[in-house]
Amino acid sequence: MRITLIGFLVLVMGAAVKAHIHFIRLALLAAMGLMGMWMMHKLAQDWQKISSSNRPAKPASAAMAAGKLLGIWKRSIPDAQHLDEFVEESLDDFYKFDDILRQDRSTCARKMICQIAATPQNQLNRVETNLLKMLSPSEHFGDDAAKNIFRKAMNFGRSKKDVKACHQEYKKCRFNTRQMFKLFTSFM
Repeated sequence: MRITLIGFLVLVMGAAVKAHIHFIRLALLAAMGLMGMWMMHKLAQDWQKISSSNRPAKPASAAMAAGKLLGIWKRSIPDAQHLDEFVEESLDDFYKFDDILRQDRSTCARKMICQIAATPQNQLNRVETNLLKMLSPSEHFGDDAAKNIFRKAMNFGRSKKDVKACHQEYKKCRFNTRQMFKLFTSFM
């Protein structure tokens, strides 16, 4: 009886020690999680300060001041003018047609644009349609000589309305549009 009692006490003590270790791990994980959330909160506050300091000052009305005090307009979208300026700046940085031409020695990008333009409009997906819109003369982002080279490829495809004519024009590139899209998406 005495041996079973000692064995039982050793078992209870072992379980208590093991539970204590798990509790310490749980407490440490909870504390680190709270610290991580606090750091993300501080980072979001800093980002809010930085992004709001770049916006032009707007005259504050009494209703707007009351709304800000109550937190009603805390997550409002920026005004349209600021949003348009931001989009123009980001697109000017994004669409570097001269960089694309420097990398495209085999004329595959031009061939792809030509083949997309030669394809009937109802057979194009949204990405292909947006590529053609980006190169349209009414689009004002990135007007330069390199963009005009892509426009020539687009106009050639539209005038011929034949994918095979694009293949003949840009013989250096051995891929078709679908193969190029698969290649591009594998890198994204």
